[in-house]
Amino acid sequence: MELERTQEVRDTIEAPTRAQGRDELHAWVQDQISVGLITDRASMVDALTDAGFDIPRAGKAYLTVLDPDTGERWRLKGEIFHEDWQADTAERETLPFAAGCLNSHTPDFRCICSKG
Repeated sequence: MELERTQEVRDTIEAPTRAQGRDELHAWVQDQISVGLITDRASMVDALTDAGFDIPRAGKAYLTVLDPDTGERWRLKGEIFHEDWQADTAERETLPFAAGCLNSHTPDFRCICSKG
């Protein structure tokens, strides 16, 4: 990396509650995939909006999810958030169910998990 750019790149310290909210949301999405409610990126966006979240930005490899009640934003990255991603049967069977407060058959993430 060029010396002048190294000053522009800084580690961001994230509050534990913010990271927890993103991790819970990511786990909820994985859980919905594992039970077959989310099968591709379009159904993922639909599930998130049905749960009350806004999607202000959808990049090629990520989704930005906004909680309109709190103004909290999370950028969700990873293979499952790519625009051309589609779940296959084997993937759904191997994804772990979300741990903790999530119920695999409950489509409303915000009713179940408290946010910070």
